[in-house]
Amino acid sequence: MFNFQQTFTLTWNTIKKNKLLFIGLVILQIILVAVISWTLVSYQIKILENSQGILQPLQGANYNTEQLQAGQPFLPEFGDVYSSYVKLKQNVTELVLWLLGFFLIGNGLLWVGTHQMYQKGGWKELAKRLGKYVALGVTMIALLAITLPLFLTKTITDAAAMGTVDVPVIGPLIIVGIAYYLFLIGVAHITLPWKETFSSIYRSGIKKIHHTIPVLLLNVIILAIPLYVIYDSVEKTLGGYTVLSILAFIILLVYTRMVWITSLRRSA
Repeated sequence: MFNFQQTFTLTWNTIKKNKLLFIGLVILQIILVAVISWTLVSYQIKILENSQGILQPLQGANYNTEQLQAGQPFLPEFGDVYSSYVKLKQNVTELVLWLLGFFLIGNGLLWVGTHQMYQKGGWKELAKRLGKYVALGVTMIALLAITLPLFLTKTITDAAAMGTVDVPVIGPLIIVGIAYYLFLIGVAHITLPWKETFSSIYRSGIKKIHHTIPVLLLNVIILAIPLYVIYDSVEKTLGGYTVLSILAFIILLVYTRMVWITSLRRSA
């Protein structure tokens, strides 16, 4: 049975030895969460405006068959609709690129900084670790970009052949979950050479899965508690509790990342 108490003790001792770095990571996490939130809200407004620019003219479109046969346009404002469509596609693309950048660079810096608490490294070493994180992230995203469309296409085609139109949800979630699980194991070992990183993914992710999964589930539970409090306080419009809950969630994000690295370093 995995010793959670020893993991928590080692994590706490690491924090005590690196107080300033831990505070720096919390500040960086706050900045990243704030920037991501601002980006999501900004682009949500833009995308909503673009969608309205497409849907509103369609409500006043000409659906009269005789008038259409007579040569009258279906959409008198087709140019505006097309312009809104182009802007919509552009804004969605920009949002995805921004989120990928935050995930690969912003989150990567947090992982590199967390590893620095366990194993000090110079600027070149830190750059190598960041590069390894980005490479693992790009690999995961590329594999998902290939696997998910193929899985969805086959599943929907099979469903259509059977006369059903159900959109699969569980399958894609399982694929994403497995990919992200292996990715998390990989980035917990970015201080190691590539060969040892891949062997650690196999060892921790499959061979010692009975040690790894409980830690993952524990971290999920730890993070779920402040998330629920955030949701509940927002529903009840308790502003003070919401702010404190968000701060607690951010601190726990940094802390659970350390628990994850500590546990996998112990079981490696």
